[in-house]
Amino acid sequence: MATQSDSDEVRHGNENKYFDVVIKPMLTPGHEGELIEWMKDMGLIKQAVRCPCAGQRGKMVWSKARIVDKYTWVCRACSKKLSIRSESFFAGFKCDLKKVMLAILCWCNRVSGEVAAKQLDLRLTVVFRIYDSLSQVASNYVKAHSDEWKLGGENVVVLVDVYPDGYMSTVPRSMEVGRRRSTNKKRILCIAEISQIPSRIWVKILEEVSSNSKDSPEVTQRAVQEALHEITEHVLPGSILLANERSAVCPFSAVRTLKDFPMVHSVEHLKELNVPGTRAVEENLETIWQSVVDVCDESQEVRKSVGSLLLDEFLWRQLISQTTSSKVESILHQIAEQYSERWRQRRHNTA
Repeated sequence: MATQSDSDEVRHGNENKYFDVVIKPMLTPGHEGELIEWMKDMGLIKQAVRCPCAGQRGKMVWSKARIVDKYTWVCRACSKKLSIRSESFFAGFKCDLKKVMLAILCWCNRVSGEVAAKQLDLRLTVVFRIYDSLSQVASNYVKAHSDEWKLGGENVVVLVDVYPDGYMSTVPRSMEVGRRRSTNKKRILCIAEISQIPSRIWVKILEEVSSNSKDSPEVTQRAVQEALHEITEHVLPGSILLANERSAVCPFSAVRTLKDFPMVHSVEHLKELNVPGTRAVEENLETIWQSVVDVCDESQEVRKSVGSLLLDEFLWRQLISQTTSSKVESILHQIAEQYSERWRQRRHNTA
C-alpha cells in the first residue's frame, strides 16, 4: 500500500505543490473514498454508469466492496457489477489507484521505470504500461494542439536540420562504438527557434529507410516534400531560416525555394566565418540541439510508432511549465478531457 513516505521518496527535489496539496493527503490509509470522489469530480473516472438490463437503461449505483478499489458500480435491477475504472485511463493497471497516482508523479519527474518500480513496489511491466499510456495522452495532446508549436516570426532566426545527418552532433550516439546500432535509419526533422534559451524545438520523423541501402530518388523526394511541408506548417512567415547541405532530405537548396521565407542562409556559409582551426559555428549548433539529441538517438532504436511517441512526449514536456507541479496537473486534466470525449462519443454512437 502506498504511504506518505512513498510520495516523499519520489519527489527528487522537484517542486510538487499541486501533488502535495491536492493529491498526497488522499493517498494516506483510510482516505480511499476521498480519492475516488475526487477522481469522479475531475472526470478521471465515470461519474455515472447505466446498465442495459431487463430491456431498460437503468443507472448503476455506487457501492462499497471488498476489492482493491474499495468501491464498485452495482445495478439495482440485475445486481450486475462494474469496475469503477471501466473504460477509463486506469482500467488496465493491476495495482491500486494510489500507486497509479504515484507512478504519474514519477513519470512527470522523469524517474526511470526501473527506479519507479522499485520505489513503488510494482512490477516493471505495470510501470511501463502506465508510462506508455501517459506518453500516449501527451502525444494525443500534441497532435490536437499542433498550433501551439508555431515557431519564429518576422526576422526571428529558425534553424532547420535533420538527425542524424546534419550538425546535431559530431557522432550520433547510436553510431558510437559499443552501442547497439538500429537496423533502420530514421530521419528526424528538427526545427529550432533560437531567439531564446533553451530553444523551442519541433521534431518529426520523416521517411524511414534501411541503414544498409542507399535512398532511392523517389524516397528522397518524398522526404524532401514532407520536410518542406513541416517547415511551412510550423514556422511563421517572415522568419529567417538557417539550413545546410549535409542532409539529402532537407538541404539548403530545397529550403531556399520556400516562398514565405525570403531570407534563407546556409550553415556552410557561416562556417567560412570561423577563425581558422576552430569550430565555433558547429559547436554553437551542437549546443542548440543538445536537448533533443538524446531523444532522437533513442528513437532510432525502436520501431517508428514508439519513436514518434518519444518525440511527442519531448514536445509535450517543452510546452508544459518546467515544474513537476504543472506537469502533474496538466497531464491529469488532459487524461480527463480525452477520456470524457471518448465517453461522450460512445454515448452518442449508442444513443
